[in-house]
This record gives sequence, structure tokens and C-alpha cells, in this order.
Amino acid sequence: MTSNENMIASVRSLARQIADLTNRLGQSGEKVDKRDFSKRSERVIHERDQKLIATIAEREYKNRQQRRAEFGCQIFGEPAWDMLLDMVVHYACQRRVSVSNACLASGAPATTALRWINYLEEEGLVTRIQCETDKRIAFLELSDAGWQKMARYLSSL
Repeated sequence: MTSNENMIASVRSLARQIADLTNRLGQSGEKVDKRDFSKRSERVIHERDQKLIATIAEREYKNRQQRRAEFGCQIFGEPAWDMLLDMVVHYACQRRVSVSNACLASGAPATTALRWINYLEEEGLVTRIQCETDKRIAFLELSDAGWQKMARYLSSL
């Protein structure tokens, strides 16, 4: 097994453990506030796990780019998903993504990408941050909620 395969197996194992714990808590007859449990289980995703999830996101993003190059972007158009995958990788490295780079990552025309960025912001998945030194530049980063959703999904793959 390669190191990437080991990391992916570790993330999958963690996801299974969380699912098993959720099932056991639900079957014990004990009342569990699912929102509270969700918050506690999300804390399980540590920095090491962030790197694993970022590796999965990066692989998925590269696969999508390869698919787009082979078949064209008209068939597989999900600009928001491509931006989210790119932001997962940057989030794990504690880096922001400029709005213009997010538009490029989407593979869509800039106006389409900007509409999707606005939508992702409205949904609370990303946060827009103005550059302190140059007000013409804005950055995007995954919100905590955006990271948690992406981490849960990617770790289930």
C-alpha cells in the first residue's frame, strides 16, 4: 500500500468509527442531542486528518481536471464543487484562495464562477475576506461549517 492509500484507509476507518459510535449511542435508549454529538464528533478531525482529507480532495480535483480535459467542460459542469475541492486543499494548508484563483479553479467563465461564489457564501460554506493592504483583492476560505461538511463527505469516500 502506498502512503496515500494508507492515509485514505485511515480516514475511512475514522468515518466508520464515528458512524459506529453514532449507532451505538442511538440504540442505547439514551436521548442524544444529535447536533451536540455532531459537534463533538467533528472535533475528532485533527490536523493530521486535515492533511488526509486534503489529499483525497486534491486527488478528486485532479481527476475532475483530467476528465474535463478529455471530455470537455460542457459535459461535467460543477464549478462550485471544483472550487470547494480546491479550498479544502488550501484550508488544510491554512492558506486562503484569492477570488480570481477560485474562479480559475472552477473551470467556468468568471461571471459563472462569481455567481457560484456568492451562492457558496450565502449558504455559509465559504467566507470572503478583504485584503488589508489592497482593497481590490478579496480572498476566500472555507468556513468551519464548509470544512466540516467537506471533511465528512470526503472521509466517507
